Amino acid sequence: MALSYGIILTTVDHKKIAILYLVAGDFFFFLVGGIEAMFIRIQLAIPESDFVSAGVYNEIMTMHGTTMIFLAAMPLFICINECGCTNSNWCT
Repeated sequence: MALSYGIILTTVDHKKIAILYLVAGDFFFFLVGGIEAMFIRIQLAIPESDFVSAGVYNEIMTMHGTTMIFLAAMPLFICINECGCTNSNWCT
């Protein structure tokens, strides 16, 4: 059964909405975290670089860690715990 994009994007089924949320949200936040990582790498690639100031570099480093841990990795860990390891739910 082939599903069109319109049916997928306008669904009211809570299971499909959760999958869309996880896929779209994680893709977006991995992209944002990757861009922040590129800014960090650009700053560190050249000695005495003025790509960003010291304060902005600290902000980018903090936001990169926060984005990757809490907005990208945690939803995946929660999903894996609930969906992928169903036999281990008895010990939690």
